[in-house]
Amino acid sequence: MAGNYTIDKNSPASATNFSSFSGCANSLTTNGISANVFITVVAGSGPYTEQVVFSNIAGTGPAAVIELNGSGETIIGLTDASNRHTIRLSNMQYFNIINLKVERDVASTSGFYGIHLFGACNNIIISNCEVNMPGTNSTLVGAYIASGSETSILESGDFHDIAILNNSANGGGYGASVFGLITNLASNIVISQNNFTDFHSNGVYLRETDGAIISNNNFNKASANVTSCNAIQIAQAANINAEIFGNFIKVDQVANGIMTFRGIYLFNGTGHKVYNNVIHDIKLTSGNVTGIEVRTAGTAPEIYFNTISIDNASASSGNLYGIKEELSNTNSILKNNLISITQPTSGIKSGLVLGATAIVTSAFNSDYNDIWVPGGNTAMKGSLTPVLYNTLATWQSVSTQDANSISTDPVFLSVAVPQPTNVTMNDAGVQVSGVAVDVLLVTRSIPPDIGAYEFLTSSLNEINLTNNYIISSNAGTGLFTVEAKNTSVKISGFEIFDNSGKLIQTAKTMGTSVSIDLSIKPNGVYLLRINSDSGMQTFKISKMATE
Repeated sequence: MAGNYTIDKNSPASATNFSSFSGCANSLTTNGISANVFITVVAGSGPYTEQVVFSNIAGTGPAAVIELNGSGETIIGLTDASNRHTIRLSNMQYFNIINLKVERDVASTSGFYGIHLFGACNNIIISNCEVNMPGTNSTLVGAYIASGSETSILESGDFHDIAILNNSANGGGYGASVFGLITNLASNIVISQNNFTDFHSNGVYLRETDGAIISNNNFNKASANVTSCNAIQIAQAANINAEIFGNFIKVDQVANGIMTFRGIYLFNGTGHKVYNNVIHDIKLTSGNVTGIEVRTAGTAPEIYFNTISIDNASASSGNLYGIKEELSNTNSILKNNLISITQPTSGIKSGLVLGATAIVTSAFNSDYNDIWVPGGNTAMKGSLTPVLYNTLATWQSVSTQDANSISTDPVFLSVAVPQPTNVTMNDAGVQVSGVAVDVLLVTRSIPPDIGAYEFLTSSLNEINLTNNYIISSNAGTGLFTVEAKNTSVKISGFEIFDNSGKLIQTAKTMGTSVSIDLSIKPNGVYLLRINSDSGMQTFKISKMATE
């Protein structure tokens, strides 16, 4: 097989049209391929209710790639304990799935994997897909799963060159999970620019990987289900050299019992770098919250330029922690992190948390941070019978750490947009090799600012200084046009926030320019976040009577 094919259940089957996904898979297995194969689900032909396995397709390689384009159509999986997949790539290579919607049938009796990579898979791209998993918070349910078992998410397989890009996952236990081999660590794993919503175990879970990248994703645990979960977890000692950056993590859920939510959980492994992440807008009033947690002694992750904002005005009953080690003496390197914990709570709140047997002078290598925890503690040691260091000065004296750190109210633009406006924050950090831009791709100053964002001045100049876009307006009308200077950059959408951080307008598009209408909105300053295939960038725009 080579060239173009369709899937359309409403048209007769033919040499180039298949009436089902399974019919297409069977033909590929029977005939193999000799060149690139493009399979398009005909728009308007769905939904399709079936389970399909693509396996044993001969001929795939760099010059013979299979691309399945769902055209936004839906495939619905009714799964059981033995058949948990909707789409499975079994021991496949050079296979791309794009623009497909996958739904879990609520009548499914046990387990569900939206798109499952099974066994040994390499050179796989999953992009612009959507997996919805309503009606369950089971840890047997996941959206984008790479495992070595047909019935388990947590089983090792042989995975390399896997890209999960620009997708969404809603509900279930796992958003995305990759479990490699301990004898041949999964390599070139990239999970980027996805939206993970209502995960109840892990938004992203990695095990036995080397050099994985988790970047520029949005995470939101939003439903009322009470579960212990992590937005991102890097598990086990053989899981090494992960880079986690540019992620936005929030919680719209209000009540979580006595369970714990962690933004980023480094369970084990060495060589990890965590930088330019924003953990913010945590609406929980019950349950414990930890921004970044490092479990295992001696792993020494590098944790730079992160903003952890636990600043809900409503009181909590949980323990609220910024950066925590679970076991003692992790040797974590903490530089330029902004930790703000102002939420009132009947529990304990602390910017830093050391293990019970930690050596306070060396458990962390910590400096140039802003640790702002009014009514709480700069640091603490242990949790059952904690030793509290309630001020920065006390912590500095006892630990000899954080000599150049500050304890200053960052005066965020808002809880939803935790960009500091307090001039004390300007240029208060220290240069870190390899982190040249902030979370919005703004070039960092020398010296840089503390936290994920560079300091927000009071001027009306655009926040982003890379000049990738031209923003123009019609004076006095509130009508704006955004154009990409580089015509190869495609704008996929935008969000507009008012000065309180409230989202007031959003749209999806695809092109090199976008029009924005604020004509009915009050005069004032707004934040415009542009999403494109080159990342997210944010600007301030001003609507005035005369512009």
